[in-house]
Amino acid sequence: MTMPAQLIKHCFFCAFWLAVLAGLPSIIGAETPRPADPANAERVESAQPGMLANEINGGWYGLIGQHKASGVYSDTATLRSHHFNWYWLNRQAVIFLLADHTDLRKDMIAESRRARIWVELFWWGDRSSWQGMDLDPEVKKRLEEKGIPPGGSNLKGKDWFDMAEDPIVMQNVKNDIKWQLDTIAQRVGINTIHGVILSEEEPNCGIRNLRFLDGAVEQKKKLRYQNREEAREVLARAHNELYEYVKSLYPGVRVSPGFYPAWVKPGTLKYDAVVMDNYPGLGQEGKNMNAWLRAYGSETEQYVLLWGYGNLDSKVELARFEKVVGLHLQHGIRNLGFFNPRFSLLDPVFRLLDTRGVGSYAPYDMTEHRATVSGLMEGTRQMVDELRKIKGLDIPQLPEVEMSKPSTRESLCALADYVYKYRRAALDAAYEKMSEIKQWMDFNQLIQLAHAEEWIHDDLVMEYSAIVRQGRKWESLSQEFRTLAKFYGEILPMEQKIRAHAVSVAGSLSKTAEGDSNIRPFLEKAAEDLKTGSYSSACGRLVELQKRLFCNQTEKSWQVSLVLRNPYGCPQGVDVILAADFGGGSQRVIYHDTPFIAAKEQTIELNFILSARPQALTLATGSWAGHLAVRKLQAFNSRAILAAKLAEEDHAKGIHEYMKNPDAGFELSPWGSASHVKLTFPTK
Repeated sequence: MTMPAQLIKHCFFCAFWLAVLAGLPSIIGAETPRPADPANAERVESAQPGMLANEINGGWYGLIGQHKASGVYSDTATLRSHHFNWYWLNRQAVIFLLADHTDLRKDMIAESRRARIWVELFWWGDRSSWQGMDLDPEVKKRLEEKGIPPGGSNLKGKDWFDMAEDPIVMQNVKNDIKWQLDTIAQRVGINTIHGVILSEEEPNCGIRNLRFLDGAVEQKKKLRYQNREEAREVLARAHNELYEYVKSLYPGVRVSPGFYPAWVKPGTLKYDAVVMDNYPGLGQEGKNMNAWLRAYGSETEQYVLLWGYGNLDSKVELARFEKVVGLHLQHGIRNLGFFNPRFSLLDPVFRLLDTRGVGSYAPYDMTEHRATVSGLMEGTRQMVDELRKIKGLDIPQLPEVEMSKPSTRESLCALADYVYKYRRAALDAAYEKMSEIKQWMDFNQLIQLAHAEEWIHDDLVMEYSAIVRQGRKWESLSQEFRTLAKFYGEILPMEQKIRAHAVSVAGSLSKTAEGDSNIRPFLEKAAEDLKTGSYSSACGRLVELQKRLFCNQTEKSWQVSLVLRNPYGCPQGVDVILAADFGGGSQRVIYHDTPFIAAKEQTIELNFILSARPQALTLATGSWAGHLAVRKLQAFNSRAILAAKLAEEDHAKGIHEYMKNPDAGFELSPWGSASHVKLTFPTK
């Protein structure tokens, strides 16, 4: 980056923070005016923190107790302090109770006095049995020590239609529901739960055959119900029978349906409340809400779960978050819950609940509220102190506030809102830095291409594949305020290293350009780009040059093309690893990532440059349960496409047909394990 560019960026950074500091309200003893007509849609859309008429009852999906995962807090104290007032306990809750998990039992009983607890009666598929669940090792050990056998019927391959058509399947489902409800009654008392949900958080997963109607699964499979109206009737019949069964066991337990609005004919289902996820796609927010209101109206007791996954770009996700929350408030839906609001949404969720989530199903004491805001300020101040110790960062100090002075709910909300604005400014600055870091991936590609075409010396080839693997980790660290110091601590030393290396690579490219006038313009411009930190531009120039050489059949490099397809229509957390073997024990991992974790595309094409002819390629997945379609795995240059032979395969469907007909494709299909194929390329 040039000095003028650095200066401009520094000025922008300072102006950004000054704008935040200038917005510090007169917090001490301040009152925030309340709207005259809080039901007015326009006022709700622009509601400000402290407007108690726009209160939100926050909810959480997962478990309560001392259970933590990266980027997700589920310990009870944290959730309570941020005004979470209802819980949707997932399918593992009953297993934890059977294992006598002390935290869950204790917190369910305590929280039931102030919050509403919903339990998911997850039953369909092989995961209805304990072997199919990814259980905590500690829980497994407790179950084994108690001699408790795996519970739940194995319903693999079954769905709502099987239940409606087959009395045996229906009875198996009822048995599962009974042991779950009986376990709750025995361990914590049935009155600890407010109600149950006849599905998991993604209802369509239990309507396997209906997916065909939406085109999410191959159309060639025969449908059992071609007519949507007929399908709705079957679903309603099965649901209503389960509703009556739950009521016969425990009349006081409320029951929520398990179907998305598209599959509900108004007036046909029996239910007491609606508890369901609503993850609208970009641009589909209003459409989803209209479908919801047609199916379930707005008068029924409703709980909406938002965000299990999303676009990892924090700017896009934040705008979507604000729009969807506003839409629900407009229609009087205030029980808003959150499923794994990872990283870029964690602070916005906490800010929303800390500044509007002052409503509760039990009184929320002002002393508790003051302690929450005090803890927020102290935690923020500690991170600011860490950031100020990092050389090269200009972070303003938080102002001191005497916590005994804010005397009203409104003033506490205003103070919390200010602190979150301060944190947002720091996260936005990290977002901009992450945009620069993403160019390092291009620098990694540039190094591999330049080496393959012999434009740089061997001693300049450094292994930057770690940057590609760590990119997602750095992005996660940059999106959460409490990890910003770790983010900058990891990337700033790497940034200096890459700048120095880029200058050396630029010198080598310039020297190579002197000996060949045909490639000189591309290499010289790429060298200039590297000196100014424009890694993406430099990479683009070399890629364009390599394409010209390929057309002329004069390139020295080899290429690998990999085309993957996600057949599920929603993000998948499958790790994909591709390694190239060059003989003599020389092997290199050329790709290791989770391509479908947030991608909206169902098909992804990946291309890689190799410096030598590969002798074998190994494509593998990490431990996963599902089908990953492989449309192409090919090694080639401009003069030949290598003929592959199958050396090894594990959990690969259709691989032998693929070897005969490459257009057929194949699948890596691990089920709770890993899978791989290894293709070799004979020299003759």
